[in-house]
Amino acid sequence: MNNKVAIELNDSGIIVSDSKQILLTSPGYIVDLAGQEWIGEEARIRAQLHSSECNHRFWSGLAQTRMNEVDQRNAKLALRHLDFVWSQVPRSVEAVILVVPATFTKPGLGLLLGICKELAIPVRAMVHKAVLVPQQLNHAGATIHLDIQLHQTAMTLLHEQQEQFSVAEVEMLNDLGFVSIYAAAAEFISQVFISASRLDPMHNAELEQQLFNNLPTWLEQAQSHESVQCQLEYKNSVYKAVVNAGDVKEILKSRLDKIIRALQSIEFRQPLIVCVSEIVNRQLGFNQYANHHGIMVRELDQGYHARQSLFHASHLMTTDAQIYLSKQLPCVTLTDPLPIPCNKQALAVETEVTHVLYQHHAYPLEKVLYLVETADKELRLSCDRPHATQKELLVLCKTPTQVLAEIAQGISIEINGQSFQSHVQLAIGDSIKIKEHKDELMLISVEQQSA
Repeated sequence: MNNKVAIELNDSGIIVSDSKQILLTSPGYIVDLAGQEWIGEEARIRAQLHSSECNHRFWSGLAQTRMNEVDQRNAKLALRHLDFVWSQVPRSVEAVILVVPATFTKPGLGLLLGICKELAIPVRAMVHKAVLVPQQLNHAGATIHLDIQLHQTAMTLLHEQQEQFSVAEVEMLNDLGFVSIYAAAAEFISQVFISASRLDPMHNAELEQQLFNNLPTWLEQAQSHESVQCQLEYKNSVYKAVVNAGDVKEILKSRLDKIIRALQSIEFRQPLIVCVSEIVNRQLGFNQYANHHGIMVRELDQGYHARQSLFHASHLMTTDAQIYLSKQLPCVTLTDPLPIPCNKQALAVETEVTHVLYQHHAYPLEKVLYLVETADKELRLSCDRPHATQKELLVLCKTPTQVLAEIAQGISIEINGQSFQSHVQLAIGDSIKIKEHKDELMLISVEQQSA
């Protein structure tokens, strides 16, 4: 069957490929405004301009659907977006392979198939995005697929056996995606504009939209230049600001640290290869940062997963009416060399945790810090044991080799967006959040001034 395409989707958007080329891409945005609608790219470039009328969480919401908890609004928006995309696919297509990320639950996949059926999309197979990544020839360590989407990041450890990759373990960072990364970068750049010209891009919808539309380009330039020349137009005037690339990278550092820690917590086998979309390196400088932490990176071009699924079409397409999610496939082996990361000796200068940052104050972590909740429900950090009117939540303990969080019984905390209820080893850049409290604690290093 020659008339087939692959549809790769997640909350970042949809890619359609016929294996020879990308037929179309469509970001996961919909704007509804007084009877007028924009979908995909036309909606994305208006997302800040009409923030109250913009929807971009419907795919992530659909993906995380739980049994008997279907959000009809997410389903309807996803149907509209997929209908918009499918209307642009050649009518000659007779078979479709769906490429889905690790974020989809079983009920979410069922809902997706239901939407495809309603739109008469001839789905013949589904495949887990991660198992499509390539194997490195003679690689003795582990391979992980890193998928940074709009609202979350999924990391899939792959198990290799008899020249096949299968899904072994999946970890999620639910608070980290391109939306939160762009928001942090936009806030920083807007402050530079305020300092340079008193122009505040975040207090005008038109300017804010300009800023966000330019962000991908500015982030890319920050990876290869010492500074970035940023420019905005407002009321027939041009406003310029020079942004230090090092400052931009510092904004990204805490997010990249979370990803690196999560990757290392999934698999300690070395060497580790992480397969990631090229956009993550272009905009975030991920490759160099990962290499510095002893991780090799395999960059995958846009549409790689869709194209690769069609290469495996004979393995994926079923002969009956049932559609199965394929989570195991033969490996495609590559032989081109990957950049060699820094060795462990070079990384021996690992920065030491010295303080805990909370509400803009850095608390020294010398041996022990107690996090308590006061009678008026406020959080306090102290090196003294809590007294009777205070509720102990967790204890931060520093030893010569590590920092540990000892969580009090019955207390659940989030570290980098993941829930924990017992002992956890911590590192620089880790953020700690207590349920029902908006403020976070972050582990940092403060350089000691010499006498």
